[in-house]
Amino acid sequence: MKTRNVLIMWTATGLAMLGLAGCAGMNSRTDAQQLSLVQSAAGKPQPSFHLLTSLYSWEAIDDTHLLVYARPSQAYLLDVSPCPDLGSSFAIRLTTHVDDVVAGLDEVVVQGTGIGIPCTISRIRPVDVKALHAAQKQPAPEARKISRMPRTDAPKPAGADGQ
Repeated sequence: MKTRNVLIMWTATGLAMLGLAGCAGMNSRTDAQQLSLVQSAAGKPQPSFHLLTSLYSWEAIDDTHLLVYARPSQAYLLDVSPCPDLGSSFAIRLTTHVDDVVAGLDEVVVQGTGIGIPCTISRIRPVDVKALHAAQKQPAPEARKISRMPRTDAPKPAGADGQ
């Protein structure tokens, strides 16, 4: 009986796990700027989210933040334990239990050349996708401009008067 329960849990988990290519680095914003945009569109933490099918898409923001899209219009910001290869990963998997991803219990498994590295999901926040997309359409902030103006009382350099 125990084996059957484990098998059913593994089957449910296996079906819900995914392997999608990441979309990180598609804009000129820094990780900190992108994280700020996503956090400004994120709501209050919730204990879990329901995932009936595989994820639509995902974006590694940095080594401890992951934006996952359950559907094109439904996204979540996941805070995870440090995942050093998250930004360079070509695929991830999410563990689930009965189609729910639960903070503190489930993990993001980074897929790379070796074995998958599990990173525990510590917080889940729903993201207002429309607000996020509107904010992302704004150009990335540029460095502040500094204007130069010549001094009016500056002494002339030696030899500037033709001598």
